[in-house]
Amino acid sequence: MSEKEFIDFFKMLFDEDFSDELTMDTEFRYLDDWCSFMGAAFIADMGKLGKSFSPLDMKQSETLGDLYKLYLTK
Repeated sequence: MSEKEFIDFFKMLFDEDFSDELTMDTEFRYLDDWCSFMGAAFIADMGKLGKSFSPLDMKQSETLGDLYKLYLTK
């Protein structure tokens, strides 16, 4: 999955369209609709792709780029 595909995948967690473009530098926890449920949904969706993310992985990540780096190593 490319960076763009990863960002598009991440956007699918949200019910709204983003007026600002998400980048690898976006601090996902500061997005308006971000909550622990969104983190759980992300972990579950990654599991469907065969990628095992943990709550600790989410806690230690700050940006979409951090999550993408983890994605590449899983």
